Amino acid sequence: AETFFNIRWGNRAAMVRWTHLFDPALFGELTLSSSEYESTTDLSFFDTPILFQNQIEDLTLNADLEYFLRSDNTLTGGLRATKYNFEFISSFNSEDGLDLNQSPTLFELYLQDDAQLSMGTHVRLGVRASRFSEADEIAIMPRVSISQPVADDWRVKFGGGLYRQYLQLVTTEGFSGGDFWVPLDETVGPASSWQTVAGVEWEPTRKYKLTAELYYTDLDGLVVIDNNTTADNNSTRSEDVFKSGGTGFATGAEFFLEKRTGRLRGWLGYTLGRTRRTFAEVDGGRSFSPKYDRRHDASLVMSYRLNRWRIGSSFVYATGQAFTPAAARYTLRNPATAVDEDLVLAARRNSARLLPYHRLDLSARRQIGFFGGDAEIYLQIFNVYSRRNEWFVQYDTDSPDTEPEVVKQLPVIPTFGLEFSF
Repeated sequence: AETFFNIRWGNRAAMVRWTHLFDPALFGELTLSSSEYESTTDLSFFDTPILFQNQIEDLTLNADLEYFLRSDNTLTGGLRATKYNFEFISSFNSEDGLDLNQSPTLFELYLQDDAQLSMGTHVRLGVRASRFSEADEIAIMPRVSISQPVADDWRVKFGGGLYRQYLQLVTTEGFSGGDFWVPLDETVGPASSWQTVAGVEWEPTRKYKLTAELYYTDLDGLVVIDNNTTADNNSTRSEDVFKSGGTGFATGAEFFLEKRTGRLRGWLGYTLGRTRRTFAEVDGGRSFSPKYDRRHDASLVMSYRLNRWRIGSSFVYATGQAFTPAAARYTLRNPATAVDEDLVLAARRNSARLLPYHRLDLSARRQIGFFGGDAEIYLQIFNVYSRRNEWFVQYDTDSPDTEPEVVKQLPVIPTFGLEFSF
């Protein structure tokens, strides 16, 4: 049986910005930006071809004003208009699956007051209104954050807000490369979340800063792709393509230590988290971990400057990705063709995990002159110790004796190049 991968992706972006100082207390900025993202995943598992194509174009106009009421109070506001164009095509075993083509528009208005009060209290109050052309509603989303010093080098903070998610990241079962972004129409509606965070900061000197935070996010209006209906490429309404009405939560603790001055700089971050989702029509209504749930996630980034040289390193560690394993194999005879088909019976959704993910990257950069300007030459080594992290698991239904195939990611990859500015 043949297995191959052909994965291509890229992003193009352009931006034009105009700024103007209307008077010493009023500053304005107008930005026009455009971007285009596209990805194509063409692969074959055990002679079964699979195709995912996703293209996203957007044209965005931002208009922002910043008004300095007083030295300790700043009012900001603005509007944003974005025109999207989404295309997504999928096929399995040369049979057409999803074929989505949508061009929604998103309008947003926001207002924010940033004030320094007595006793060092910092308060930020804001509200955002949004109107998505595919959703029959105008959403009002309040936000608040408060920061209060409790000692010379200690500060406590709290924040919260309501958020809407009009563009959905839809994950496919098992294969990470099949994830894609699509908008949802009025038949389903956007996802929403209430996010809260409380934390403490310790800053004994300008050199070091330690932050610890607790967070909780309540999720509503989640969707998951409906594998039973995607073969009908004539149905593009969200309610026919996705299972909706999902709920969930994400909670955890984050720790962040930063060294900000000196030749040696860097930071250490660690997150202990838990995420669960529940759908009435998925896995008998039992809650499950989404694909990208990570119980442990740690990063260590360091940079050392030596004259014109800058040496960098980055190490990451994370709990393995959740996936749905096979519980059993069975044979089913197709009554139309009288041919036996070997199938896999899935276990509980995302009840297993790949091995932990970890990787070390190193880099060296040197400043040079380049035609009268500034430039840097660099050498980067991705995945220094060539850790073959697991990507996903694939089952061969044609051969019951074959063990599940664990498809792994790339080994060590060196790169070099030149960066210059003009």
